[in-house]
Amino acid sequence: MLLNFKKVIILLIVLGILGLLSLSARAADDISDYHFKQAKHLCESGNYIAGILEYRESLLHDPKNIASHINLSIVYFKNGFINDMLKELEESDSELSELPEYSWILKSAAIISRERIKVKKECPPCLKGVKKVLIDSVYHMEKAKKLSPKMPQPYFNLGIIYHRQKKYEEALDNLLKVNRIYGKDKAYLYHLACTYLMLDKKDKALRSLKKAIENGFNDKLLLDINSDFDSLREHPEFIKLLSRISENTL
Repeated sequence: MLLNFKKVIILLIVLGILGLLSLSARAADDISDYHFKQAKHLCESGNYIAGILEYRESLLHDPKNIASHINLSIVYFKNGFINDMLKELEESDSELSELPEYSWILKSAAIISRERIKVKKECPPCLKGVKKVLIDSVYHMEKAKKLSPKMPQPYFNLGIIYHRQKKYEEALDNLLKVNRIYGKDKAYLYHLACTYLMLDKKDKALRSLKKAIENGFNDKLLLDINSDFDSLREHPEFIKLLSRISENTL
């Protein structure tokens, strides 16, 4: 009887310890969530440095808080802290395994931004290293597509990147896959028109450009300086579309 009583006491102690550990874990989650909300509010108010500190505090209490990892990476990116952003993504790869496509896209954006800054600082007149940047970006975007095939952003971005690499068939293939989603986006329609032109599909290019203008595209200077449109300079429909932009911007 005494032996059974001791067993009951030990069992109650063990259950009590497990209960305390559970409460402690729940409390840590709650504190992490509190700091996450504070960080989000601060960043939305433009107080990014304080927001970064709050996101770090959130992760201190819950290192697996995926939302904090993602948002902290984005805040780093928006404020030009590219190396910090890459470090954050690399350190949190295991926590981000539930949303890997976002981490690959963020890495791609970070690499492009970091290299742009490097080009501006080291040799403004040249494009040294841009080819490598585009190759790295393609790798990350293609990885994102495989991880999340229904996510539209990688297709749109790859359309632009492949165009820069003069791989026009691949560019068009990616752009058309998200036409249903971006079909009324002026930037998308503009890039689609550029790609059609490089494949000598002038009628489709004009239709896309017309849709872009109907959806708010009004950058006449961009059309004037972009050599993709050289084959349309004398085309009556292109001249008409240019005049529509001029009227819209008066």
